[in-house]
Amino acid sequence: MALTTRHRQELLAIVSLLVGLFVGLTLIPWDITGLAGRLVGRFLWTSLGVGAVFLPVMGLGLALAGFGRLPLDTRRAAVLLGALVVLVPFAIALATGVRGVGDFPADYADWTTTQRLSGIVPAVIVVGITGVVGTAGAVIFGLLAVSALTMYTVDWHPFRRLAPRVRGVRQAVPWSRPEPPREEPDEEAEAEERRPAAKKLMDRLRGRRRPEEAPDELPPLDLLSGASGERQGNWDSEIERQGQVLIDTLGTFRVEGSIVGRTTGWLRSTRWRRRRG
Repeated sequence: MALTTRHRQELLAIVSLLVGLFVGLTLIPWDITGLAGRLVGRFLWTSLGVGAVFLPVMGLGLALAGFGRLPLDTRRAAVLLGALVVLVPFAIALATGVRGVGDFPADYADWTTTQRLSGIVPAVIVVGITGVVGTAGAVIFGLLAVSALTMYTVDWHPFRRLAPRVRGVRQAVPWSRPEPPREEPDEEAEAEERRPAAKKLMDRLRGRRRPEEAPDELPPLDLLSGASGERQGNWDSEIERQGQVLIDTLGTFRVEGSIVGRTTGWLRSTRWRRRRG
């Protein structure tokens, strides 16, 4: 089976993690990596100084980026951590004022703490730059390198505060991962779930139909039976009684009047017209 892009990325992450682990073990004073480990560790300490510590960190960072655990992709993580291998001891050598490579003794045991932190390669770079543009030029070169590195990898630089800010506008980060799309909630399903169980049971017992199941045409009015004369008479007497109750109630508030007419409507509602006495 051919390796897919994801398989190759994860394989690179595994290799970076294991190689970084081995390099980190060569940097410790314990003899657990054999002759090859001792030679590699001695070479890294003398060449890069404290920058050698960033090599196993770079292996770990590449592994995390390969598995999607970092907001940086693999290329930007490699550039960022790889540049720190040189920039950090370069800054130490520049700050401590390394004069030349000849100041380093031949035996590593005789090196000072500053020499062990800077290493030979960063010291050579510092001596070469200061010999051309001086200490001020070397500082400017270091700031320019840091700004270019951080702008490319994390979209930031030390002079960001000098840039004007636009209110209400957030700068986009190119390496931020987009959020997964959210599913729209089904309002009808949520409403159905919120209905009480007793209400659902009553609807089933009554045979209530949903709006989508309702017929298109209403049943004819012929299915309704007319009111009988006795019921109509009772209804008229009830209306007259309610009218009298209304007049009596208004009388308690010293409002006199009489009923001159009534109008009945839907839902057995009655509208009265009163004449002041």
